[in-house]
Amino acid sequence: EILLITALMCSAAIVPLWWAVSRRSDEQRLSLRYVLQVGATGLAVAGVGLTIPIAYFFFGPGHLSGPIWGTNAELWQFGTTPGSFLNLGKPTSSTAAIVEAFWGHFGAQLPSANVVGPGLLALGALGLILWRRDRILQFFAVVGIVAAALSLRPGSLAWVPWNEVRRIPLFNNIVEVRFDFVVFFCVAVVAARTLDDLRAHLKSWPALRSSHWSTVLTLSVAAASILPAAWAMAPDFPLTLTRLDTPRWFQTTGRHLPPHQVLLTFPFPSSGRQGSQAWQAVTGMPWMQVGGGGPTSIAERAGPAIEGYAVLVDITGSLRPPLPLTAARVRAVRTALGYWGVTKIVVPVQETLTASNRGRSTPLTVGFVSAVVGTLPRGEDGAWVWSLSKSRQALTMRPGSNVVRYNDCTKLLTMTRSKDMARCVLGQQTS
Repeated sequence: EILLITALMCSAAIVPLWWAVSRRSDEQRLSLRYVLQVGATGLAVAGVGLTIPIAYFFFGPGHLSGPIWGTNAELWQFGTTPGSFLNLGKPTSSTAAIVEAFWGHFGAQLPSANVVGPGLLALGALGLILWRRDRILQFFAVVGIVAAALSLRPGSLAWVPWNEVRRIPLFNNIVEVRFDFVVFFCVAVVAARTLDDLRAHLKSWPALRSSHWSTVLTLSVAAASILPAAWAMAPDFPLTLTRLDTPRWFQTTGRHLPPHQVLLTFPFPSSGRQGSQAWQAVTGMPWMQVGGGGPTSIAERAGPAIEGYAVLVDITGSLRPPLPLTAARVRAVRTALGYWGVTKIVVPVQETLTASNRGRSTPLTVGFVSAVVGTLPRGEDGAWVWSLSKSRQALTMRPGSNVVRYNDCTKLLTMTRSKDMARCVLGQQTS
């Protein structure tokens, strides 16, 4: 996505770049020669350094094909609006709840992710007015404006470029808000260039030529340009984040698993709660794991496991009640387990996890897995574990009775012990 945005913006920058160095003076012809030398050097270095990684990305094993975010993705909904570059206000309460639930940020909410702030934009506008013949200012202002236009969400104005661009299949892989990184870069260069021109101009004044006042005044203007954004964000700092604690089972048993183990963990990482990917990483990647994040977690990439995949996402998510369990949903999960080659299912005690890494309650999750697998779990180091190598026969049994009991047992509000829930679902006597 970033590669495509970068390529697009480099292409869009060719015309303003040529215009910026198109004067007929010897100095400008010299500048053009330097531009061509730098461009050729950049292409040569990129060709040597990036050819293999890019080829691996497009054609290597496990590469993604087709629409990166799926055929039904409507990424164009996530663009900017003209006011969002200036708005230093806070997001809505619903946005704050999602940030807490999925990303673990519990402090005061930050402004919009694409805000530049009125101070920096005013500084850039001042530079373009006072030093309008500065070709560097002109060039980066034009590129920044083009990037800002491409980041606008359809509907934010009567017409925006993405109304047409989104019809091109390749560009369906871009969330247009991510053109912001080009906008931010251009704003930074324009602001820095303006300050540089301002300091040079002040030093030309006889009264400031031999003093430090030109530097002081320039720094004062720089401070004033960032003051509105700093004032708006001051209550948000220091950022309040939650610690990612790796459950004990993954640090002990999981770290020493035999080779070729494939784990299904809860929360299922493709549900948006991806802490278990970090647990896998910090313990040295000793096992393989189903699920993931980003484009690899798109449901349509699950192949024959797509229906079971959807059930696992539903049972993990905690923002809405889970759908009732049915025999068809159990069979779908069993098909997925076989397709992925899962050897163990691990449910760490959810109540010990931070909110952003926690799925549904442990008893409900244990009951669900027991209904699917058909056997009781084993308690190990703060987790409930099923070894599927010992449960293959149970996976072939008809799930009807387990489904009925699961739907009945989960209605019992007093069923708070995970082992009792598993026994209830399997029709065994509870303690």
